[in-house]
Amino acid sequence: MSVRRHAARWATVGAMLGGLVAGAASPALAADDRVEVRSASSFTAGGSAGTVAVEVRKRTEGCVLLRTALGLRLDGLRADQVQVQVATGGRWVPVPVSGGGGAVATAQTSPADPALCKGKGITVRYRVTFLAGTAGGRLAVAGEASAANGRVLGRSATAARVVGAERTASPSPTPSRKPSPTPTPSAVATTPAEADTASAVAAALDPAAGPAAAQQHDLPFGRACRSGVRAATGRPGAPPGRERLRRPRGRRAGRRAAGRRGRRRHHCAAPHAPLNGDPAGRRGYGDDG
Repeated sequence: MSVRRHAARWATVGAMLGGLVAGAASPALAADDRVEVRSASSFTAGGSAGTVAVEVRKRTEGCVLLRTALGLRLDGLRADQVQVQVATGGRWVPVPVSGGGGAVATAQTSPADPALCKGKGITVRYRVTFLAGTAGGRLAVAGEASAANGRVLGRSATAARVVGAERTASPSPTPSRKPSPTPTPSAVATTPAEADTASAVAAALDPAAGPAAAQQHDLPFGRACRSGVRAATGRPGAPPGRERLRRPRGRRAGRRAAGRRGRRRHHCAAPHAPLNGDPAGRRGYGDDG
């Protein structure tokens, strides 16, 4: 029985949605049976309920047990965004709503006295509430009347409006930016000009580390000493720290000059090892024997 009830409900939903798509139908499907739908002109999402009435009048022979249902169509409408109640026995009773994708329908309901005979009419009243967050727009309201055996008596539709939230366009995907390639650091070659500059700076900071000092280490002892004296004073044979030596005159001056020459030899020879067995290591560049 449960399967049959669900099948009947979905059949009703399909029929109601078909009537909504077709637009406003004729007041009655049968020649003499009449179905008319009246609805509030507007509904407010999150506001109070609006009234919908389905009026059915039978003009043909015989009697039927009346069943009615409502269908609602609104762009983006879901079943959980609308609540429907039906008046029966002097009270309002909730009615299940199903569907989605912009079209929903209620289950069939029966009035307190469902018998409908020729020349008689029954009006079924509904209250429809749209919950907060429902998007506004044009609303189509359809009503369907049928007999208990499933025979359709007629359908009708009317238009209304829902005042609700504004519709927002779906955001377009932002294109992802490709990361720029990281430049590979290239090896920096040292040019000859930079090498010469480095050598000049090193020589200025430490004269002994310059090219002149390197050449002195490569020369023999006597030549190295004379080269060092020449580089320091600008005159060959001059001791360091003296720019110029006066030529001595007289015997006493000659002895003083000889003493200076001895000291000069000792200055150049002292840092080196003894030469040719000289224990004092005092052979300088001035001794030939």
